[in-house]
Amino acid sequence: MTAQNGQSDSAYELKEGQINVFKNTRKEDGSKQPDYWGKVMVGGVEKRVSLWLNQSQSGNTYMGGQISDYEPEMGQNTATATAQTTLPTEDAPF
Repeated sequence: MTAQNGQSDSAYELKEGQINVFKNTRKEDGSKQPDYWGKVMVGGVEKRVSLWLNQSQSGNTYMGGQISDYEPEMGQNTATATAQTTLPTEDAPF
């Protein structure tokens, strides 16, 4: 079963190196919130993933994002970014 925020409400555990990302269905136009968000397990520690859809100057669509300390409640703003990356999305299914 899926909760309103897109997360499963079952007791699901991430495995090392696994990532789960959900579309942010509550993002409002003009908001700086991520377009997609989720969790990743790195070194036995659950981290938060935030991704934004972007467009390069040449017109290619890509995702840029960051990995930060995991916050169980999305409303808090105390995470410290630990990594940032961009990923091409030409072959992405969304």
